[in-house]
Amino acid sequence: LPALGGGAGARYPLPGRTPGPAIWARAGRSQPRSVPLFSRAIARHAVVAEAGGALFASVHLSHGQLMCRRQAREASLALAAGPAVIAGDFNMVGPLRLDGFREVGPRAPTHYANGLLPLRIDRCFVRGLACRDSRALDRGGSDHRPILLDLAALPAGAARDAA
Repeated sequence: LPALGGGAGARYPLPGRTPGPAIWARAGRSQPRSVPLFSRAIARHAVVAEAGGALFASVHLSHGQLMCRRQAREASLALAAGPAVIAGDFNMVGPLRLDGFREVGPRAPTHYANGLLPLRIDRCFVRGLACRDSRALDRGGSDHRPILLDLAALPAGAARDAA
Protein backbone atom coordinates (compact mmCIF):
# COMPACT_ATOMS: atom_id res chain seq x y z
CA LEU A 1 0.00 0.00 0.00
CA PRO A 2 2.71 2.57 0.75
CA ALA A 3 4.07 2.04 -2.78
CA LEU A 4 0.61 2.65 -4.27
CA GLY A 5 -0.82 5.38 -2.05
CA GLY A 6 1.98 6.64 0.17
CA GLY A 7 1.63 6.69 3.92
CA ALA A 8 3.04 4.13 6.28
CA GLY A 9 2.14 0.57 7.15
CA ALA A 10 3.04 -1.87 9.88
CA ARG A 11 2.58 -5.64 9.86
CA TYR A 12 2.55 -7.77 12.99
CA PRO A 13 2.72 -11.46 11.96
CA LEU A 14 1.38 -14.10 14.28
CA PRO A 15 4.22 -15.86 16.16
CA GLY A 16 6.08 -18.23 13.83
CA ARG A 17 3.76 -17.48 10.90
CA THR A 18 3.59 -15.19 7.89
CA PRO A 19 -0.04 -13.95 8.21
CA GLY A 20 -1.21 -11.57 10.88
CA PRO A 21 -2.86 -8.20 11.35
CA ALA A 22 -1.49 -5.10 9.67
CA ILE A 23 -2.39 -1.44 9.67
CA TRP A 24 -1.79 1.33 7.12
CA ALA A 25 -2.66 5.01 6.98
CA ARG A 26 -2.07 7.57 4.30
CA ALA A 27 -0.92 10.15 6.88
CA GLY A 28 -1.09 11.09 10.53
CA ARG A 29 -1.07 7.65 12.15
CA SER A 30 0.13 7.03 15.69
CA GLN A 31 2.72 4.36 16.42
CA PRO A 32 0.81 1.03 16.29
CA ARG A 33 0.71 -1.15 19.38
CA SER A 34 0.00 -4.83 19.74
CA VAL A 35 -2.86 -5.86 22.06
CA PRO A 36 -2.76 -9.54 23.14
CA LEU A 37 -6.01 -11.50 22.73
CA PHE A 38 -6.86 -14.69 24.63
CA SER A 39 -6.05 -17.84 22.69
CA ARG A 40 -5.48 -21.50 23.47
CA ALA A 41 -3.43 -22.30 20.37
CA ILE A 42 -1.73 -19.73 18.13
CA ALA A 43 -1.09 -16.51 20.08
CA ARG A 44 -3.37 -13.81 18.64
CA HIS A 45 -3.24 -10.04 18.92
CA ALA A 46 -4.89 -6.92 17.54
CA VAL A 47 -2.86 -4.06 16.08
CA VAL A 48 -4.20 -0.70 17.31
CA ALA A 49 -3.35 2.81 16.10
CA GLU A 50 -4.99 6.23 15.99
CA ALA A 51 -5.52 8.06 12.69
CA GLY A 52 -7.77 10.94 11.76
CA GLY A 53 -9.27 11.22 15.23
CA ALA A 54 -10.38 7.56 15.40
CA LEU A 55 -8.86 4.41 16.88
CA PHE A 56 -8.36 1.50 14.50
CA ALA A 57 -7.87 -2.16 15.43
CA SER A 58 -6.77 -4.67 12.82
CA VAL A 59 -7.46 -8.31 13.71
CA HIS A 60 -6.83 -11.86 12.49
CA LEU A 61 -8.92 -13.91 14.90
CA SER A 62 -8.94 -17.63 15.76
CA HIS A 63 -10.98 -20.15 13.79
CA GLY A 64 -13.23 -21.47 16.57
CA GLN A 65 -16.58 -19.67 16.55
CA LEU A 66 -16.69 -19.07 20.32
CA MET A 67 -13.02 -18.11 20.55
CA CYS A 68 -13.13 -15.58 17.71
CA ARG A 69 -16.20 -13.93 19.27
CA ARG A 70 -14.37 -13.65 22.60
CA GLN A 71 -11.34 -12.14 20.85
CA ALA A 72 -13.53 -9.62 18.98
CA ARG A 73 -15.01 -8.47 22.30
CA GLU A 74 -11.51 -8.16 23.78
CA ALA A 75 -10.42 -6.05 20.81
CA SER A 76 -13.44 -3.77 21.26
CA LEU A 77 -12.61 -3.29 24.95
CA ALA A 78 -9.05 -2.25 24.03
CA LEU A 79 -10.40 0.82 22.21
CA ALA A 80 -11.00 3.88 24.40
CA ALA A 81 -14.22 5.88 24.07
CA GLY A 82 -14.75 7.82 20.87
CA PRO A 83 -14.79 6.93 17.18
CA ALA A 84 -13.33 3.48 16.55
CA VAL A 85 -13.00 0.76 13.92
CA ILE A 86 -12.34 -2.98 14.26
CA ALA A 87 -11.63 -4.63 10.92
CA GLY A 88 -9.95 -7.70 9.52
CA ASP A 89 -10.21 -11.46 9.28
CA PHE A 90 -12.82 -12.42 11.89
CA ASN A 91 -12.95 -16.10 10.82
CA MET A 92 -16.57 -16.25 11.93
CA VAL A 93 -19.89 -16.96 10.32
CA GLY A 94 -23.17 -15.55 11.53
CA PRO A 95 -23.94 -12.42 13.49
CA LEU A 96 -21.80 -10.76 16.13
CA ARG A 97 -22.86 -8.08 18.59
CA LEU A 98 -20.20 -5.77 20.02
CA ASP A 99 -21.50 -3.23 22.53
CA GLY A 100 -21.44 0.27 21.05
CA PHE A 101 -20.36 -0.94 17.60
CA ARG A 102 -22.31 -1.70 14.46
CA GLU A 103 -21.26 -3.82 11.55
CA VAL A 104 -20.74 -2.05 8.25
CA GLY A 105 -19.19 -3.25 5.08
CA PRO A 106 -19.96 -5.51 2.19
CA ARG A 107 -22.25 -8.49 2.58
CA ALA A 108 -20.50 -10.26 -0.31
CA PRO A 109 -18.35 -13.35 0.29
CA THR A 110 -14.73 -12.47 1.06
CA HIS A 111 -13.31 -16.00 1.23
CA TYR A 112 -14.02 -19.38 -0.35
CA ALA A 113 -13.44 -22.23 2.10
CA ASN A 114 -11.58 -25.04 0.36
CA GLY A 115 -11.95 -22.95 -2.80
CA LEU A 116 -15.67 -23.77 -2.96
CA LEU A 117 -17.82 -22.54 -0.07
CA PRO A 118 -18.38 -18.75 -0.15
CA LEU A 119 -18.10 -17.09 3.29
CA ARG A 120 -18.12 -13.52 4.58
CA ILE A 121 -15.43 -13.66 7.26
CA ASP A 122 -13.64 -10.35 6.64
CA ARG A 123 -15.60 -7.72 8.49
CA CYS A 124 -15.67 -4.18 9.82
CA PHE A 125 -17.35 -2.79 12.95
CA VAL A 126 -17.52 0.94 13.68
CA ARG A 127 -18.41 3.19 16.60
CA GLY A 128 -19.11 6.88 16.09
CA LEU A 129 -18.52 6.74 12.34
CA ALA A 130 -20.70 6.56 9.24
CA CYS A 131 -19.97 4.22 6.36
CA ARG A 132 -20.58 6.03 3.07
CA ASP A 133 -19.57 3.13 0.82
CA SER A 134 -18.24 -0.40 1.11
CA ARG A 135 -17.28 -3.19 -1.24
CA ALA A 136 -15.26 -6.36 -1.53
CA LEU A 137 -12.40 -5.96 -4.01
CA ASP A 138 -11.03 -8.56 -6.39
CA ARG A 139 -8.80 -11.11 -4.77
CA GLY A 140 -5.10 -10.46 -5.18
CA GLY A 141 -2.28 -12.53 -3.71
CA SER A 142 -4.35 -13.57 -0.68
CA ASP A 143 -7.03 -16.21 -0.33
CA HIS A 144 -9.31 -13.38 0.89
CA ARG A 145 -10.97 -10.52 -0.96
CA PRO A 146 -9.96 -7.22 0.67
CA ILE A 147 -12.76 -4.94 1.78
CA LEU A 148 -12.77 -1.21 1.05
CA LEU A 149 -14.81 1.20 3.16
CA ASP A 150 -15.36 4.95 2.97
CA LEU A 151 -15.82 6.07 6.58
CA ALA A 152 -16.66 9.55 7.86
CA ALA A 153 -17.09 11.17 11.25
CA LEU A 154 -20.66 11.53 12.46
CA PRO A 155 -21.95 14.99 13.33
CA ALA A 156 -21.75 15.85 17.05
CA GLY A 157 -24.54 14.10 18.97
CA ALA A 158 -25.23 11.60 16.17
CA ALA A 159 -22.72 9.05 17.50
CA ARG A 160 -25.09 7.96 20.30
CA ASP A 161 -27.87 7.18 17.82
CA ALA A 162 -25.65 5.25 15.38
CA ALA A 163 -24.79 2.35 17.70
